[in-house]
Order: sequence, then C-alpha cells, then structure tokens
Amino acid sequence: MKCSIYDPVVLGVGFLNAWRVRFAELSVREVAAALITAAVSEAIHRGRQSLELVWTCPTTGSIPARQTEQVLLQLIQSATRSLTIVSYVVYKIPHIATALVQVAERGVTIQLIVEAEEPSAALKYVSGLCAPAGNAPSRIKVYIWPREKRSADAEGRTGLMHVKCAVANGRQLFLSSANLTESALTLNMELGMLIIGGPQPSAVETHLRQLITEGLLVPLG
Repeated sequence: MKCSIYDPVVLGVGFLNAWRVRFAELSVREVAAALITAAVSEAIHRGRQSLELVWTCPTTGSIPARQTEQVLLQLIQSATRSLTIVSYVVYKIPHIATALVQVAERGVTIQLIVEAEEPSAALKYVSGLCAPAGNAPSRIKVYIWPREKRSADAEGRTGLMHVKCAVANGRQLFLSSANLTESALTLNMELGMLIIGGPQPSAVETHLRQLITEGLLVPLG
C-alpha cells in the first residue's frame, strides 16, 4: 500500500526513528515536554487569523489587485490533508485542473461540489478536470445537490447551489464571487476574501462534510 509522506503514521514513525538514532540521549519526559510545547505553539498559531481582500480587475490602488486564479492556486498547493472546492460552474480551468491532479497524487483528499440536479449535468463541468491526466485520480470526488434533496416553492422551483468557496486543511478559506471558469478567474471583476486561521475555515469544512454524510450532497458514480 502506497503511503503519503503527510500520513500521520509515516510522520510518527519518522519522528520515533530520528529520536532513537540522532537524539537517543533525550529522555521520554524531555521528548514529551517538547511535543506538548510544539502542540501548544501550533494551537496558538492556528488561532491567529489573517484576512485578505482579493480583487480582480480593474484596479484603482485602493485594494491591492490579485488574480482570483493566483489565490486559488496558492490555496490548492498548500493543501496537505484535505481540500474542498465549491462552484456553481466549472469550465476551462487548465491551471487549476493541473494543480488539483498534482495535489491528489500527493495524497490529499479532494472534494469538488458543483451545481447540478442530475449526474449527467455535472459531467460536462468536470470534463476539464480530467484533461491533464486523462482521468481524474480516485482521490478527487465530485458531488452534486440532487433535485430530490432540494426545497421547492409553491410553483415547484428549486433552489440553486450558488456557493463559491475553497477550504484547505480546515485552516484556509477562500470566499469569492468567482466561479471556476477562465473568465471569472482572470478577466471578470470579482471580489473575494482569503481567511487564514480562526474558526471559520474549520466550520465550513465541517458543515460541507456533514452535508455529504447526511446525504444532501451525493457523489457522482
């Protein structure tokens, strides 16, 4: 079985080997103290939050302009454990598709949630995702919100899955007006916010996971 270097078991074995071979003079108590210190430091680090506005075309200088694609690629490439992307439309995104395939091959579990009431409608959106590697890796799971799971008004009209966001490792959350399309990522006037740290990224990741667990979002295939 192939393991990722980011697998907790692999990391744990590496730590124990380093302790035994290079730092054998350290006692169990000393190592435990170091681990507790590292855990507290990481908790403090994760508790800190940074917010960045992401504005794409045109610029006035009031807000530093960054292409939406640039920020999304940064978030995708930072994923080491999990990555969830939600978009109303997915179309013609070669750079994003390539990055997703690379991250999936690195062992990251990826969930792509798209607007479609039926599986057949979602296939056209994900065709571009498969292009770089011929077939999307098995770690990339595509989900839809099927018609029978949606509420409807008196005239039978159902709601839309209109969310556009991406969350990596439960720590980085990118909210954006942009869909996953070439124009939205590079040409359109779009506004978003990148949130690093704090409770919001983890809350969104947990919420989306629960929607999947409860069967409101269902996988293709």
